[in-house]
Amino acid sequence: MKKTFTQFKFWGLLCIAWIALFQSVKAQQDPQYTQYMFNMQAVNPAYVGSEEGTLSATLLLRRQWFGIQGAPVTQTFSVNGSLLNGALGLGAVVLNDKIGVSNATSALFNWAYHLRVGRAGKLGFGMYGGVRQYRSDYASVQTSINNSVYDPAFANNVSKGIPVVGVGLMYHTDKFYAGISTPQLITTRYSLDVTTVQHNSHFFLNTGYVYELNPNIKLRPSFMLKYVKGSPLSPDINLNVWFKDKFGVGASYRVRDSFDLLFEFMANKNLTLGYAFDFTLTRLGSTTNPRGASHEIMIRYQGRTGKGGKDKIVTPRHF
Repeated sequence: MKKTFTQFKFWGLLCIAWIALFQSVKAQQDPQYTQYMFNMQAVNPAYVGSEEGTLSATLLLRRQWFGIQGAPVTQTFSVNGSLLNGALGLGAVVLNDKIGVSNATSALFNWAYHLRVGRAGKLGFGMYGGVRQYRSDYASVQTSINNSVYDPAFANNVSKGIPVVGVGLMYHTDKFYAGISTPQLITTRYSLDVTTVQHNSHFFLNTGYVYELNPNIKLRPSFMLKYVKGSPLSPDINLNVWFKDKFGVGASYRVRDSFDLLFEFMANKNLTLGYAFDFTLTRLGSTTNPRGASHEIMIRYQGRTGKGGKDKIVTPRHF
């Protein structure tokens, strides 16, 4: 009971901090993930090195609104590990997000410091630092019909690099986590000739818990709330069920956006495979088949580091 009260107390403090952050947020769509609980490094830099003595690498591929030309396509690769007996986490994220003729590629390096809280908990503070390169392939846009119309503004490709700085806070135990973060703290505005782009901060609040029904079945509910000024709050509610720490099935509901199915499978002690299928609940559902579906594939490797690392069994990580 005391442990549960401590978790709820911490949750309340996070909510207060979340409300305080609302004052400085601007709007811009960042890449979204359905399997965010396996890709939290791309959302919160404080996650880096959260599991002591473990090296983790995750590859995530997402094809959104399949069947619509120019719809978002995202590739993310992240790697992280811990040093100094788990006190320091280091990692890197490479992300490529393509929408229409525009492409954004990010290279981020991040670190996190983890402070032990009680016997089972850790409180981590993390930061991102890196660069995001925007490129618009205007030359690929057709601006003429039978060579009768030509717009010179679309004759050249344009690129622009901007700095990226993000911060995050995360508390976790073996079975519980809660965090708040912004992957891009700096609001930037720049011109790409025919368009003006403003990249604004998104803020994420997420939490999850692993509940053991019996030695063979675990429930893993999780929740994420995304906010950006000018858009409604975007809640994401998820529930996964794991069987014998080998296979997981789940469902997710992104309010006013999609209903999702998730599948995870531990191929061996180190390798986890995941797949998510999203059914859109928006008007895009009438233009694609079936229902504006999005597909997401995840490959995750986990291994022990340090003395005798290969001989140690990695406990399955459910977040």
